[in-house]
Amino acid sequence: MNKILVLMLVVSSCGWASSVASALALEPSMLADYHPLGSHPKLEPLEPCQDLKTQTQLESQQVCQTRFGRSSVKFVPGQGEPTLTVQPAKGTAVNIKLETLPMYFEQMYTADLNRDGREDYVLELPWGGNGLAAEGSVVVFMLSNKTGYRVTALDTLLFDPNAVVRVGGGNPSVIHTTLVYATGRDGRGHNFWVNTFFRVQGDTLVQSARALIWVHYAFKPRAVPTQLLTAAEKKRAWAEYMVNSNQKFFVRVKR
Repeated sequence: MNKILVLMLVVSSCGWASSVASALALEPSMLADYHPLGSHPKLEPLEPCQDLKTQTQLESQQVCQTRFGRSSVKFVPGQGEPTLTVQPAKGTAVNIKLETLPMYFEQMYTADLNRDGREDYVLELPWGGNGLAAEGSVVVFMLSNKTGYRVTALDTLLFDPNAVVRVGGGNPSVIHTTLVYATGRDGRGHNFWVNTFFRVQGDTLVQSARALIWVHYAFKPRAVPTQLLTAAEKKRAWAEYMVNSNQKFFVRVKR
């Protein structure tokens, strides 16, 4: 599934927040249909870059004008280590090399995720492919600190602005999603979205102690935790998945 972000420019007293709300409401999203927190979660408003993008065979660039100011990102696929160069609205450019191979750069968002009064950046780089393979992406978080930015990258499924949520008070959390096969109470095998939460803490992401949420992946929208698995079945299926897939939540980055 190709995800298309439609940004509506709304001229009103609500300003940028109204524009962001319109964009999120119009974005086709599997996560919205299978959201582990229900159909109306509290979202952290991410402001998407305007669609000022240029692309060639060698690189793609996007310019972002948000409430924080003008910023830009350049993506070069490279040979084995794709490179991002992000020019923040304030400060020096940040060069990032990823030890993985996402196919292309899709979108950059801005927000003050760690509540320090400075802009943070979220960059989505899809893996590419057809079907559910199109839902995989590496998501780079640039979180501000006193000297600049710290960079963290997650390899996840279904990412879009619906994945950055407000769970209780304080800083927002990021939902990491993967797909796990397990045998249910009915004795049949099923696929489940499994959701892990990472909390924004200062200039990094920390895995939350919040329990994993399992949502049955069926042939119709379903946004409630499954009743098909017992606690023991979840524990066994997750352990098998972690061993067999050699799953690593974080992608190594170089600066």
